[in-house]
Amino acid sequence: MLLAAIAVVLLDWPAFAQPPDPAREAQLAQELVTAGKVDEAIPIYQSLVRKSPNNPVLLLNLCVAEYTARRYREAATTAAAALKLQPDLLPARLFLGASNLELGQLPAAIDSLKTVVAANPR
Repeated sequence: MLLAAIAVVLLDWPAFAQPPDPAREAQLAQELVTAGKVDEAIPIYQSLVRKSPNNPVLLLNLCVAEYTARRYREAATTAAAALKLQPDLLPARLFLGASNLELGQLPAAIDSLKTVVAANPR
């Protein structure tokens, strides 16, 4: 019995040694956000951003999770980082404005939100 258990572990060893799949991690983080478990999703997104710091979509997803967790200062910083990489990323601008609004930084919030409204008046 013990030999069978050892054989199973050894045969599965490559599966245990494989690095995490970023696409699967991103999907898991998204599922966690959707389930309202943003505090579990944030570290996953942070890890993905560290591995791929020039990905504005990952930064946006992290920003959304931070905002949802009411971490407005972090959300504003993350949204600003996404906008540095992709200035026309309107959802990042929206979350930057909303975060600044929550932080009481009204002039900055108004500037960001005006840009979003101008791009999509509806």
